[in-house]
Amino acid sequence: MKKLLSIAVILISLSISAQGNLQFNQVINSEYTFTGSPDNVIGTITVPNGKVLKIEGVSLLRVFGSSEYPIYSSYAAVTIAGINVYYSYSQQNTCLPLWLGEGTHNIVVTQTGNTTSNKVGVSAIEFNVVP
Repeated sequence: MKKLLSIAVILISLSISAQGNLQFNQVINSEYTFTGSPDNVIGTITVPNGKVLKIEGVSLLRVFGSSEYPIYSSYAAVTIAGINVYYSYSQQNTCLPLWLGEGTHNIVVTQTGNTTSNKVGVSAIEFNVVP
């Protein structure tokens, strides 16, 4: 029993020491443009080593000339890193905030019945992971 308790204490102390603090680095506002109904990757978000990204907001707009309008007349969804984060029909962000760790994460738009220019906007906060 003493060995089991000792192992548990060691594992807990290792997990506590492995965690870091977050330090604000920058605000990131990105736009990704595409035409039509892609149902595939329209862009990527790359989170550098030693950082995490907190996605705060996502928008999906239809572009007509110099004007932009929310897409709500047809089904459309934005997925980041495999997580659905925006549905156009209800004009709602879902599963936000979304935290992304190091690596490259795909942005996928699924939509039907749209052949015009479109734009996805992503607002995020980048943090440094400080040991």
